Amino acid sequence: MTKPRPSREVGERIRARREDLGWTRAELAARTGVTPAQVGRWEVGYANPQGAVRTRVIALLGLRETWLLTGRGPKLIESIGTGDGTVGDP
Repeated sequence: MTKPRPSREVGERIRARREDLGWTRAELAARTGVTPAQVGRWEVGYANPQGAVRTRVIALLGLRETWLLTGRGPKLIESIGTGDGTVGDP
């Protein structure tokens, strides 16, 4: 099975939502357990989050997976994770 090719559009959607929430790359990185450099790689399209990390990014940013990956359908889930184990609006 081949690994999916990174998508610049996925990274652009991550960056836009992160900025909508007023988070820095470092804040998103700390919440997802990766380095700020890794978040930067996602945002410029060199890599996309995979597996459990992608699941965490989707939950923290409050995005629907289909929208993140394709840009189609509803963008946001109804409530988002705050990163501290609770759920609510940012």
